[in-house]
Amino acid sequence: MKTQFGIASITVLALGALLAMPVVAAEEDPMALITSAVDDIKVGLAANRATYEQEQEKLYEFVDELLAPRFDRNYAGRLVLGVHWRTASNEQKKRFIDGFYNAMLSRYAAGVLEFREELVEIMPLRGAPKGNRTQIKTVVTLDNDETVPVNYGLIKRCDAGWKVYDVTIEGISYIKNFRAEIDSEVKKTSLDAVIARLEKEASGE
Repeated sequence: MKTQFGIASITVLALGALLAMPVVAAEEDPMALITSAVDDIKVGLAANRATYEQEQEKLYEFVDELLAPRFDRNYAGRLVLGVHWRTASNEQKKRFIDGFYNAMLSRYAAGVLEFREELVEIMPLRGAPKGNRTQIKTVVTLDNDETVPVNYGLIKRCDAGWKVYDVTIEGISYIKNFRAEIDSEVKKTSLDAVIARLEKEASGE
């Protein structure tokens, strides 16, 4: 079940970046952003798993509450929209970013329930980050004992510290994957149509 656990990993550690850590810690140490995610997800699920399994809205709230401050959805949305960002209006950009973010929550939030701390090994960060970007590498062990490399792209913002913006599973970047999907859809329909579809998906329709 590599694909399913890959989705869960994206949700939990990258798209999710489920943190409740002090901003100062995030600014000083990108590794803390990922390691704290593991701890905070474990605590949240231990206390409320039954509720999240029964009440989808509560699960979405849990993911969003911890994700929103730590995931750079503006930058991720811009990268996903790709060449169409240059011709999009400010309103289209905002609606796309919000629609894409909320659609991801709707699509992947259930993956949080599959999380098991013991299956995620966070690799040591070699040296201090150079510039405003870095990558945290992890290894996920699947139920069949197969291991999968899952790496997280982080960017440092002067006003908000380190934030996750990309995840790469077995060499496949979710940014590049979604960008190809969105680009094809925009060319077949229109940007407005794509935005409407994302908003509809996010609303659960």
